[in-house]
Amino acid sequence: MKEVLTKMGGIGVISPKYETGQGWTQAEERAAAWCCGAAERGDAIAQHALGEMYRTGRGVLQDYAQAAEWYQKAAEQGWTGAQFALGSLFQTGQGVPQDDVRAAAWYLRAAERGDADAQFHIGWMCQNGRGVLRDDAQAAAWYHKAAEQGMVRAQFNLAGLYREGRGVPFHSECAREWYRRAAEQGHADAQFALGFMNEEGVDMPRPDDAAAIKWYHKAAEQGHVHAQYNLGSLYRRTCGGFGLVLEWYRRAADQGHAEAQFHLGQMYENGQGVDRDHCRRASPGGRP
Repeated sequence: MKEVLTKMGGIGVISPKYETGQGWTQAEERAAAWCCGAAERGDAIAQHALGEMYRTGRGVLQDYAQAAEWYQKAAEQGWTGAQFALGSLFQTGQGVPQDDVRAAAWYLRAAERGDADAQFHIGWMCQNGRGVLRDDAQAAAWYHKAAEQGMVRAQFNLAGLYREGRGVPFHSECAREWYRRAAEQGHADAQFALGFMNEEGVDMPRPDDAAAIKWYHKAAEQGHVHAQYNLGSLYRRTCGGFGLVLEWYRRAADQGHAEAQFHLGQMYENGQGVDRDHCRRASPGGRP
């Protein structure tokens, strides 16, 4: 018998965890039953929790329509998490007819109560004119609220608005700062953007190749194909050796990056960092 540590009344207790055959455990099934009772009595927390169970199919059969129904009951009582969840169902059309206007309305209600996910989503809808009139200034304002709470996608999108001067004045220093915050949380696109700004010397007295390599490397290790290619090119220009150049061109080429494939082919053809005769023998169409 598998056992799990659960929390009841703030006290850690051991309770049995059995698979029921439906893909959930008896504990989850019991939790759903308790939530259902509380939800039917009007408890907003239980209504939201029951909506989550129906959305994910834990303790009950998955049913997006039921999830939407319970989310709505909690949302109408002002439960922020349910407002955001209901907005996401309307945006995707799961369990309800797809409706960007209603999605935006629920996101807005949650965003006004400080929910960072909702602030990001209403910002995105303002930026893209989905369910609301397109308004870059409103997008920037909502991204900023979410970004200040550490929402990494909002930080990245806000940096892009500053970089392009959309909805906010063009300000490369602000763009760099928000890219940095997102990059430090591991956002690969932000890491690539910082690498590019350092390589090009954007808003700097001169380019900083060391900083560019640092950020490109972080993004490249996450599989960011453009960072892999740029890192290979930067090593080719600065390090004087071919080992690292080949490694990063190969990684980008393996992901289908055409320029990396071209430059890698050139290096094989010219024997740069490889045995040219060996490569010709190994190549399907290589010359003897």
